Amino acid sequence: MGVRATGEQGAARDAFAGGSDLALVAGAGTGKTSTLVLMGGATRRRGLYVAFNKPIADEAKARFGSNVRCSTSHSLAYRAVGRYFQDRLKASQHMPLKRTAQLLGFDRDLAVGKRRLKATTQARLVMEMVQRFCWSTDEQVAARHLGRVNGLDDAGVQYLAQVLLRRVRWAWEDICSPGGVLPFKHDHYLKMWALTRPRLPADFVLLDEAQDTNPVLEEIFLAQDAQRVCVGDPAQQIYEWRHAKDIMSSFPGRRLELTQSFRFGPAIAQVANRWLRAADSTMQLTGHATGESGLGRVEVPDAVLCRGNGDALAEVLRFLDAGVPVALAGGGKPLLKIAEAAIDLKAGRRTSHHELCLFSSWGEVQEYAEQDSAAAELKAIVELVDAYGPQQIIVAVSRMVDEDQAQVVVSTVHKSKGREWNRVRIGDGFTPVDEHAAAARGLHAAEARLAYVAVTRARRLLGTTGLTWAEAQLRRPDRASADHTPEGVALAALPLTGQLQYPRSPMSVFMARHLPHPEQVVGAYHQQVRHLPHPVQPMDERRPDWAALGHTIDYHLRLSLGGDLGPPSTTAFASSAASCPWKAPLGCLSARPWLRPEPSCSPACRHTSTAVGLWARTM
Repeated sequence: MGVRATGEQGAARDAFAGGSDLALVAGAGTGKTSTLVLMGGATRRRGLYVAFNKPIADEAKARFGSNVRCSTSHSLAYRAVGRYFQDRLKASQHMPLKRTAQLLGFDRDLAVGKRRLKATTQARLVMEMVQRFCWSTDEQVAARHLGRVNGLDDAGVQYLAQVLLRRVRWAWEDICSPGGVLPFKHDHYLKMWALTRPRLPADFVLLDEAQDTNPVLEEIFLAQDAQRVCVGDPAQQIYEWRHAKDIMSSFPGRRLELTQSFRFGPAIAQVANRWLRAADSTMQLTGHATGESGLGRVEVPDAVLCRGNGDALAEVLRFLDAGVPVALAGGGKPLLKIAEAAIDLKAGRRTSHHELCLFSSWGEVQEYAEQDSAAAELKAIVELVDAYGPQQIIVAVSRMVDEDQAQVVVSTVHKSKGREWNRVRIGDGFTPVDEHAAAARGLHAAEARLAYVAVTRARRLLGTTGLTWAEAQLRRPDRASADHTPEGVALAALPLTGQLQYPRSPMSVFMARHLPHPEQVVGAYHQQVRHLPHPVQPMDERRPDWAALGHTIDYHLRLSLGGDLGPPSTTAFASSAASCPWKAPLGCLSARPWLRPEPSCSPACRHTSTAVGLWARTM
């Protein structure tokens, strides 16, 4: 194939040739596609490369050998199922929502508490429930497929889901019928194909962008009897809010890494590594780009990367005021729709905007966004409109140009995924409004992943002034200690399994001493689970609190190893002492027998001690 392999790429090729299932963790710019091409060229067996989107699949076709077919998951599903529905795909492409409502039998408003849902809103929610079902591994639509509805409390959402469920079931039956009348989408035939439990016509399957896989594709991939290779970068998983999942971390295969980046040089790699550590990744990149590559002040950027839409609009306005042709990645249509919806609400008119359709005034939107802590996306919309005003947003959108005519591209980090530019400046949105509160809370791993994606988009010059505040949090003294994580958390305070990624943690030291060579155990485990049913995590389903169960096991092990009960248990004992005095000193080991409440305890005591007892009871 004419591709010269690095040591890491050669190791991946050899492991693949040996027949192992692989999880190939490929850092930014490390040549993952070149590595997959090497794998395909190392065998004459039939292969299938599954890409994230069609442009990537088309590009890969020119690089792989004739034994590897390149496709998207939707293309595979179309050939098997979707082609029978091609007339419906074309006919319903631009069906108005009003017509969809008529087909679903919605002809009047629905009252849910103090809110009223128009017929078109009900129709949209039904089709969104079908969409979420199609992303899931469920075999039938259910009430839980209703997503968040701004303006309704939990009781209202539950009532609405039950009311809509009958229509949703009918909608899916109609969609599955060749003679159906409802709008037909590409995700519909993908789900229909998945329900057939397909076996892919290949001896090995290469799944790209595995850190952002939806559950329905994950289930298909894991169920294959062929050799499986998933490739991606878990540190670039930034689409959890879209129900994307990282299937690499738990994939039952041999884990290998590609760490030599050819996109940028050592200076940018060093910045990327700081964010990798903050994102709880153990990978360390090295920069091997040819030519100039480094950090500095970016006077004339090719791209400005922003935390959110509000920051992006601010950057666009600055360039417009300076007379610089500027484009917004993805276009300005979403901003235009927000501005138009705000104008309607400010004038006392209802809007059909999917985020704002249940509100009758802009004041209601502002109040709800402030009171509901879970309405983060809605709050961002409110802040954007209140900061700039609808009219200024509309004017800004009208003055933008297309990317091929722009001197500068302004993009959110999410929309920059998979792209790269020579000169990149990071915008100021990573500095929080309340710096003191944010510093006390600490940097979340999701924020670190976002910063990692941002800094690795640059090839030649990277300006990081927008990350100054966030980088200062990484350099805080309490984060630099050898017995703390980069976020400043004491290693001994981490869950026992969480400690394993830090070599200096107590659990890692214990394991190194008592189980120094776990490869055989891990290999035997992978051999066993290969023949078991493949579990796929449900999407947004009400399920046990796995974190609480993990804490149960964690505390039980700590107590078994001689640890104390810890502050939570001490607090629980103290809060129960008035109604049921304990027979042992707080926090001492002899208090363990009293974690189970006695029959004579008061209900309050029984409730508290039961919660505490969960941490110490034998599984």
